[in-house]
Amino acid sequence: MNEQLVIPAGAGIVADSIGAQEFKECQNKQRVIVNAVQDAKGRVKDGIIN
Repeated sequence: MNEQLVIPAGAGIVADSIGAQEFKECQNKQRVIVNAVQDAKGRVKDGIIN
């Protein structure tokens, strides 16, 4: 099965923002969701989360 998950995440860009750090912040926000989905998928049996 071909599955795709899109997780939008953003950061508050201000005058003294550092692009690389803002990008890392977005990745960290997304990682929380990815981990939760992977955890839930690991507990699914017959379409029911155990």
